[in-house]
Amino acid sequence: MTFQVVLLQIVDNTTVALSRLLQLWFIKLTAQVIDIIRHYQSQLIKFLGALLSSNDNEKQQFQSNSLDVTVADNQDQWRYQAIVEDQTELICRYLPDTTILYVNDAYCRYFGIDRDELIGKSYTPVIFEADRTEVTRLVNSMNCSNPQVTIENRVIVNEQVRWTQWHNHCFYDEHGQAVECQSVGRDITRLKEIETELRESEGRYRTLIETIPQLVWVAQADGVTRIDYNQRWFDYTGQTPEAVMGKGWLSVMHPDDVESTLNHWPNAVAAGTSYEAEYRLRRADGVYVWHLSKAEPVQNQQGQIVRWYGTCTDISERKRYEAEHQQAEAALQQLNETLELRIAQRTAELITVNETLRQEIQERQQAEALLKSSEERFRRAIVEAPFPIFIHAEEGEILQMSQAILDITGYSSDEIHTIADWTERAYGERQRDILAQINRLYKLNRRINEGEFEVRTKSGKTRTWLFSSAPLGRLNGTRLVISMAADITERKQAKVALANRIKQQAAVAQLSQVALSGLDLTALFDQTTRLVADSLAVEYCKVLELLPNGRSLLLRSGVGWQADLVGQATVSSDRTSQAGYTLLSDNPVIVKDLRVETRFNSPPLLIEHGVISSMSMIIQGQDNRPFGVLGVHSKQHRDFTQDDINFLQAVSNLLATAIQRKQTEQKLYQLNLTLEQRVQDRTQALEAANQELEAFSYSVAHDLRAPLRAIQGFAQVLIEDYDAALDDLGQEYIHRMATSAEHLDILIQDLLTYSRLGRTEVHLQRVSVAAVLEGVLADLQPTLQFKQPKIKIDSNLPVVYAQRSVLKQVLSNLIDNAFKFVALDLEPQIRIWAERQELLGSDSQVNPQRVRIWVEDNGIGIDPKHQERIFKAFERLHGVEAYPGTGIGLAIVKRGIERLGGQVGVESTLNQGSRFWIELALG
Repeated sequence: MTFQVVLLQIVDNTTVALSRLLQLWFIKLTAQVIDIIRHYQSQLIKFLGALLSSNDNEKQQFQSNSLDVTVADNQDQWRYQAIVEDQTELICRYLPDTTILYVNDAYCRYFGIDRDELIGKSYTPVIFEADRTEVTRLVNSMNCSNPQVTIENRVIVNEQVRWTQWHNHCFYDEHGQAVECQSVGRDITRLKEIETELRESEGRYRTLIETIPQLVWVAQADGVTRIDYNQRWFDYTGQTPEAVMGKGWLSVMHPDDVESTLNHWPNAVAAGTSYEAEYRLRRADGVYVWHLSKAEPVQNQQGQIVRWYGTCTDISERKRYEAEHQQAEAALQQLNETLELRIAQRTAELITVNETLRQEIQERQQAEALLKSSEERFRRAIVEAPFPIFIHAEEGEILQMSQAILDITGYSSDEIHTIADWTERAYGERQRDILAQINRLYKLNRRINEGEFEVRTKSGKTRTWLFSSAPLGRLNGTRLVISMAADITERKQAKVALANRIKQQAAVAQLSQVALSGLDLTALFDQTTRLVADSLAVEYCKVLELLPNGRSLLLRSGVGWQADLVGQATVSSDRTSQAGYTLLSDNPVIVKDLRVETRFNSPPLLIEHGVISSMSMIIQGQDNRPFGVLGVHSKQHRDFTQDDINFLQAVSNLLATAIQRKQTEQKLYQLNLTLEQRVQDRTQALEAANQELEAFSYSVAHDLRAPLRAIQGFAQVLIEDYDAALDDLGQEYIHRMATSAEHLDILIQDLLTYSRLGRTEVHLQRVSVAAVLEGVLADLQPTLQFKQPKIKIDSNLPVVYAQRSVLKQVLSNLIDNAFKFVALDLEPQIRIWAERQELLGSDSQVNPQRVRIWVEDNGIGIDPKHQERIFKAFERLHGVEAYPGTGIGLAIVKRGIERLGGQVGVESTLNQGSRFWIELALG
């Protein structure tokens, strides 16, 4: 084969490669493609230079495409060999049966195989087994009319699978028989990866804009010509993709908004700044709805706008609010942050070959820079999120996670590389079940709420996270999922704490009722230990009673303990035990782990029952002496909260109150046993003394009246018969003697009346107050004629339960008092009336069965500080000279009313009269 033929094939292969690379570049591959293109350009120049340096015969043969000319001289052969060996492409010549005739150094270096091991053997072993059949088919497809074929297949290089591209050319003799084939290849593994990444990036872009809750659109540089939308636009407007492209979107805009909307675009395009406008879009049901349209420009390196990315957000509610409140300033501003879209540019039209390579490279670099910038922002948003976020792949790798995960759990990023690492640390023995749930997430096609999970931190504590997950497309063919969580530990703890507090308060309230019910202490202790153990969720609760010897405490009551221990077991009261230590402490004693406790020894009672955590406090008795200890114990490690401590303290205080009450009741009972007899004895003695005293008073008063009547008689005789014989001083003495005797007689009569009221047996019957008053006024007629008082008596006076004689004495004294204590220059005025008293009985019902009879005067009044004294015997507020009287009248009123089962009182202001009242049962 001639040098020109080989050169022609290389040039041809290079051209094919350039064409292929251009096609790949036009679908937005990375800058590595550009490097390969440049490389092929340099190789083409090399080959053309070699061709131009050949002799004229070779040029002529080359131009005529003669394939049967042989290499005539060694110089041309050497030049050909040097050119071929100098290539970085993989060059292989082989027979139609796949036997290798020649490979260049690049081929040997690539596969890591010596040339001697390749020549004369088939090229098939280096081909990936799954691709061998297709490679054979494509090689065999070459013929005289179509002697070239380009093959992309996988090969085995150093035990790794890599992608390669081969441009094959088959040469035929004059009979059309295949003579020899040549293949020029290159590694395209990275190109394949880039193609996959671009497809996945395009998929993520599409997933992102389809999940955004707004209407999303993409426009050309003018902002008006639209080239892409998300599905939400079509669903919302009812437009088809064909109808909406270009300027078709204007057809769903309200006619009144079209002109103003279009007028905004030239300014935004000229300034290269964000676009924002409000206009109405027609929904699929024909209703126009206000939207806020926002768009951001994308510029190339020359600063020219090449695309607009925008959204339309429904602001109909805001518009409605503005319409209803036209007189007020807008209180709300619609917040709609422009989402940073990680969008790979789509090619909307074919870029012709005449477009300069430099400009396309710049656009590609700009797109990659935007993509990297967006990805970096997305990464930072994940890392700096204030709540747990995982982005994980189907094979188990954690691609990204928020710093909040590490802050909350205490794990380092080096400890959590995979989902397996995370589940092992966070879930422990539940790892297998959690992994099964996570693996099901990779099949999701929508967001789901997974529910609550208990997560274990590095310190061993448990946190409650509320998880939700959503699919995130694929990366290199691997499905991705984003999982987010809200740490609701404090909320759960607060809810549990509130429930416990309510439960504890209910228990305290229940125990309070039990304590007040008078239940004996043993039953109270039993019920208390059951309620406390249930409220605090512990296995054991006990009440220890300090025995009289002060050296030990008896297990008085308890729950959870062995049945034969309650009422029998004792513990030491010295500070070597928890109970004894509690008796010496001012505060509750909390034990987190009894196994490592150093303040006191672990009692056998607690050790035998497997107790780990405890809490105990004093139960106070009478006289500030401890009654005993209230304690709770758990076989699990417990961190008792302040609410738990407060609850146990409240129960302890309640028991202390109940115990002190019982002890007080016991003392009172003992006192009552002796006091009752003493009271009976004293009462009998007092009754006997009163009877003797009243009998003595009656006897004295009766015996005094006989000589008093003689004195009165003789005084009257002296006045009538010897008045003229006496001088003035004698007359004054005799008159004073008569007056004193009369006063003493009245006093004795009052004393007899007062004494008689205490001894007289009272029989209550229905008595008319009006009838009694009529008798009183008749008896007082001589005095009334002298005083001439104005007396007003209401006509509707009631019937009461009383004894007529006693009631008459009471009313007589009140009326006599009313006109006696009146200033000399005033006319006495007396008013008598009655009113019913509505009293509350024990059943909280109104009891209208009592009546109050009032006797009102216009007398001198009584100072409030003396209003209690006037109802006592011999209590006078004025001298006899000013206002005559014995000082017993109101005492008679009080005793008489009390004998009738009633009450008496006065309302008075000094110098403004008085209102006396008596209260009796209504008849």
